[in-house]
Amino acid sequence: MTALGGSDLLALWETGSPRHGLDRTLLLGALARPDLPAGCLADLPLGALNEALLRMRSTMFGERIPAWVGCERCGERLELALDADILLGAACDSDTRPELELAGFRFRAPSTRDLAAVAAERDTTVAALRLLGRLSGAVGEAL
Repeated sequence: MTALGGSDLLALWETGSPRHGLDRTLLLGALARPDLPAGCLADLPLGALNEALLRMRSTMFGERIPAWVGCERCGERLELALDADILLGAACDSDTRPELELAGFRFRAPSTRDLAAVAAERDTTVAALRLLGRLSGAVGEAL
């Protein structure tokens, strides 16, 4: 991972600000995973890409991640701090696409490319079904 200074971060912000969120993720991913060609990043399992991004964030800004969540009923905010090291403790350190077989169906882990394929869909149910279709391969009967 390349260490970034203040001017580097500002340039990255300016480059990424007009882009779609998924494209910004891949822009950051290229910095977090300089060992991979940029064209391969979109096919990494989301877990592997998110792990690299969290490691980069932890290196640059520290392990403590201040966060908050708002109560939908009363509007109050609950502030908390997450620990990146604890979150990374469950990471599997693998760029391979894990698969899960469930009820006769095989599912692979999603990638950024999979999310990009359904990103323009406004109907969340349709988007979810399209994403599921991309990630599944029938072992038994078809979906």
